[in-house]
Amino acid sequence: MIEEQGPGYDELELRASAFEQLGVLQEAFWDYERLIQLFPDRYLAYLRASNILLELKQYDLAIDVARTGLLRKTQDPQGDDLLNAALDAALVARYDSRKASLPVTATFISKLPYDILGHIFWQAINNYNVPDLNIMLVCREWEQVVKDMPTIWKPLVLDSSWVEISARVRAWMEKSHRRVADLRAQSLDGLTGWYEEYGSQSSRHLEHITFQFSANIPKKFYIEADPVSFIWRIRNPYGEGRKYPLKTTGRKAPFRLKELTLCGVTIDFQTIYDRLKDLTKLSIEGSEIQCVHLFPILQASPRIATLEVTMNHNEEPIATTRILLFMLKELRIGQGDHVIKCLEVPSLRKLTTSYMHLEQIFRDLMPEDLPLTSFGLKHAQSIEMSNCSLPPTLTSLSFAGCYAKPDDWVDRIAAGECPLLTHLDVSDTKVGPECLIRLVQARNPPTTTTAQPSSGSQFARLANLNLSGCGSFKPRFLPWFRTRVAIVIWTPVRYDRD
Repeated sequence: MIEEQGPGYDELELRASAFEQLGVLQEAFWDYERLIQLFPDRYLAYLRASNILLELKQYDLAIDVARTGLLRKTQDPQGDDLLNAALDAALVARYDSRKASLPVTATFISKLPYDILGHIFWQAINNYNVPDLNIMLVCREWEQVVKDMPTIWKPLVLDSSWVEISARVRAWMEKSHRRVADLRAQSLDGLTGWYEEYGSQSSRHLEHITFQFSANIPKKFYIEADPVSFIWRIRNPYGEGRKYPLKTTGRKAPFRLKELTLCGVTIDFQTIYDRLKDLTKLSIEGSEIQCVHLFPILQASPRIATLEVTMNHNEEPIATTRILLFMLKELRIGQGDHVIKCLEVPSLRKLTTSYMHLEQIFRDLMPEDLPLTSFGLKHAQSIEMSNCSLPPTLTSLSFAGCYAKPDDWVDRIAAGECPLLTHLDVSDTKVGPECLIRLVQARNPPTTTTAQPSSGSQFARLANLNLSGCGSFKPRFLPWFRTRVAIVIWTPVRYDRD
């Protein structure tokens, strides 16, 4: 009798391996088949049996063996990954063998490689809302491709109550081999139903999670997972303001999380900030984060590329030295301008802030003379800069919503400041139409039919001008502006009367 832990099991496995190395594949397969019968929880016998059948070109049987191994009761992440790779290899080999036997008059799409055809179907199902059933009804070959490619079924959308979507979700989970990687939940009831039935087995495979609920969420709501990216949006950002824990498996190791986006929901950072490391994106909108939690996250994430936060404006910074974020490209701060004083951002290219005074921003930025390409300032009461100018590298500039009139800056741009500027946003300001006309005349002179450059060619032409909500701007000027600027955006103010 061969026992699981005794030498008999090892002897049978070694004999099968020896047959395999000697090229006696049929005998090796028989030994692995015997191992599967005696020890059905061991993934290695399924894996090697499937690989041998693949070499013997018995593709259908290789697929069946790999699938049987995936359906075994034990949980072994490494074994599942290896068996999925063996299953994919067998599927591709079977498809390629059938494709090679097609007649010369076969259509082009029928000659596409198996993985490319599967990717096309994935794009059609997920990005163009083509029902998977429509594809499966075209022919038996396409039906088999849709059924056999787990990658097609990796994204899962939970958009209604569990009662309404349970049948569809169960079919989806079966086709994905319970390896959903992208979970998009728009219904809390649908998410709860899915988690109760599949969460313990499928949560560890999740790479991307997106929640978009209303504000009516249980106070102790959480889901155990460890994704790479996590997006949580609440449709009503002015909800109850509860703090939610971001709970995982209970281990103290850092999260895998690289991208965290929150909109209208406050995470309980007190319990997790020391486990957020090596983030590449942190975006918090409609809620606040405290410096005592933010700074340790940034110190542990020097390669962060995007930072969008709203700070508690009454809180004083605690960093004694500037935190170096050498890969930060985009920075947006809703409140708490003191944060900029605590950062060193040599690679910064896009900056949006709500500083009350424009000149103070460039005194606080480090290093000096950053080659910014995009700059936005909101709600500023003073936009004067008597001792310095805006970066000459700017291609996009926004004064949207500023309380101070931007007329002086518009005239400075017309005179040649920011020579690379192509996008200007002065929406919801009191900018005067006269200075806008001077700007367009200077930066966008009439185009000529000759090859010689015009007098304003040393400056980049304005390509986009946003004038929405400018109460002093009259629609009778629009035709002239649109003959000079490619895109002019304008919507009237409700109380405006021309």
